[in-house]
Amino acid sequence: MYNSLKEWPADMDYHSMVEEFQKAFHVWSEASKLTFTDMRRGSADIEISFLRGRHGDEYPFDGPGAILGHAFFPGDDIGGDAHFDADEQWDKRRSNEIDRRPGVWAGVSLFSVAAHEFGHSLGLSHSSVSGSLMFPYYQTLDDNFRLPYLLWLPYVYFWWLQENRDINRAEPTEITHYWPHLPKDLVKVDAVYERHKDAKIVFFIGKEYYVFNNQNHLEPGYPKTLVSMGLPETLDKVDAVMIWGHNAKTYIFSGSQYWRFDEEDNRVELDYPRDMAVWKGIPVPIDAAFQWASDGHTYFFKGKQFWKFDNRKMQSSDGYPHSIGPFWFRSLHCRLQQFS
Repeated sequence: MYNSLKEWPADMDYHSMVEEFQKAFHVWSEASKLTFTDMRRGSADIEISFLRGRHGDEYPFDGPGAILGHAFFPGDDIGGDAHFDADEQWDKRRSNEIDRRPGVWAGVSLFSVAAHEFGHSLGLSHSSVSGSLMFPYYQTLDDNFRLPYLLWLPYVYFWWLQENRDINRAEPTEITHYWPHLPKDLVKVDAVYERHKDAKIVFFIGKEYYVFNNQNHLEPGYPKTLVSMGLPETLDKVDAVMIWGHNAKTYIFSGSQYWRFDEEDNRVELDYPRDMAVWKGIPVPIDAAFQWASDGHTYFFKGKQFWKFDNRKMQSSDGYPHSIGPFWFRSLHCRLQQFS
């Protein structure tokens, strides 16, 4: 991951700002497997700017107080970027007229706001828990603030996505809260799908898979190995599993190969694997795939992008890929506010 300070007020000390941002990034790197490098020049995944009023996105700043900053989920263009209100009395302004005596408010903590906003840049939404870093109202952090080790959050949390692609709750839900019989040391779910024949949920984690009933209880005899499905012993994990709307068959993807799975026999079909080149225009390896029930289309995901697949032409639809964030997480946008 890279960051770049793109614009800042002339009366803010550059080196002090950089130090505060580095501290904020350190909060996340210390609690995850991420590293951050200050680009200083060129494009970056996370571009940091101090801006005023209307500044080119749909979320204008309002001067001192109220809205302090906002950030965007990962994606193309401004995806991942963090914007800070240049009119705030930040604690790192050289011209700050706020009293500096001990015990007197010294301005808005740039470190505290940045640590919160960078959470959104990494893909996290707000938390309803008062005092948590992702709580949507301003709070100051101690310089030695630390998060618990997160095992990299996006792989162990999920959002409830409605048919119109809105999120029906602001904060993500921990996967093991709903499926507690998954491994306690869960780091990443490789793939998950819902079986058509019985609506049971199937999780793939490393060389094993888990089947849960509609009460979220683990079925007897699970987890089982991928080999028991007829997959090769050399397969370390699967990348995605989906039920393809074109023929209602289950497909398993890994690297440059895919298998069709017979749900009745509980094994992959004999004339597989086949090459992913059949799915024209889809990059490999993929990260996820599913059929979206509300429109019947098949979607493939990789990195920050997704592809809509034309089942009739057996190729990616025209105009793709698109950025994941603005389309699938359109309702998740941060505007960090002071308490009113």
